[in-house]
Amino acid sequence: MSLLLKALKQAEVANGVKPDSGNRIEGDLELEPLTPPGTAQAREWVEPPGLLFGSGAGAPKPRRVRDFRWPQLSLVPLTALLAALIAFGYGLYLYFALQPPAAPSLAPANDTAPAAAPVDPAPLELESEPASAALPGAPPAPSAPVPATMPAAAAARPAAARAPAHPAANPVRALAPSAAAPLLFQPDTQATLLGQAYAAYQRGALAEAQQLYAQAAAHRRSVDALLGLAAIASVQDRDADAQRLYREVLDLDPRNAAAQGALLDLLGNTDGSAAESRLKMLIERDPSPHLHQTLGNLYAGQARWNDAQAAYFEAYRGAPGNADYAYNLAVSLDQLQQFAAALNYYEKALAGGGAHRFDRAQAEARVQQLKPVR
Repeated sequence: MSLLLKALKQAEVANGVKPDSGNRIEGDLELEPLTPPGTAQAREWVEPPGLLFGSGAGAPKPRRVRDFRWPQLSLVPLTALLAALIAFGYGLYLYFALQPPAAPSLAPANDTAPAAAPVDPAPLELESEPASAALPGAPPAPSAPVPATMPAAAAARPAAARAPAHPAANPVRALAPSAAAPLLFQPDTQATLLGQAYAAYQRGALAEAQQLYAQAAAHRRSVDALLGLAAIASVQDRDADAQRLYREVLDLDPRNAAAQGALLDLLGNTDGSAAESRLKMLIERDPSPHLHQTLGNLYAGQARWNDAQAAYFEAYRGAPGNADYAYNLAVSLDQLQQFAAALNYYEKALAGGGAHRFDRAQAEARVQQLKPVR
């Protein structure tokens, strides 16, 4: 305000107006004289810019801050992102859901001895002898009659007793309170009977083996017990009992190759080509020694001695301890006039123990006839 009053006084002095306070009456109103044009310019020059009311530019407006906006995604990328997240979560769930549960490790049983694996002999290398190398003083054919020199019917080799996969463990009381109680494995009764029966069969004790196999079959009618009883019946020339037992095996296991081959051998199928095809199919599925023996018997019945010798050798190679297999291989070699090799297998058949079906006296007589060839 002081600046405004000062500016007014300067304007009055410039116009030559002197205040006449004596002639002025209180309460009189006077009009303000008009200000010349030059005075406005002087006032504009005297007044400082921005100090008088209504003069000068207004105060600068504050800058408006822009509002934050979220990025807008289109529908296709958003859908793809959601699908990827769902697929990742589902895959993670499947990974953890399909993990197998951790099984507790079982301590191996130290008292179980592994079964001894049969040692495969070296392949037989036979040197063909000329036809003129016949036995001196004897015909080329074996001296025994043909029916007697025919290979003996095969006996099914009983399956060895198998140890139980998970024997039951019975805890025993600890001798000392601080010592941990050891676990004793109780052997399976069925496996024990089968093992004892097979050992008796290998020794040639057929009566004892038959009794043990019968006990095993009474305890639980299994394929192994029935095969053992059928093999004993076949060795004892009880063909009807053997056929019945083999059929019972097929009732339990329709795809049992040993029972199928034994029935083909015992029944003597008249259709040789069909029987041969059936045996070859069974051998391809389960190349057991008994099936090779049955195929050799089929070839021998047709006088196909080369094929019979090959089949008998496969049977002997699979079970070198079987005396019947060694004897039948010797007969096939004898028919092929390979007397040195035949003599070797005749002697192996006689030296072998266990149950057999061939005529021992006839085999010993033939050995005496073939010894001069050596």
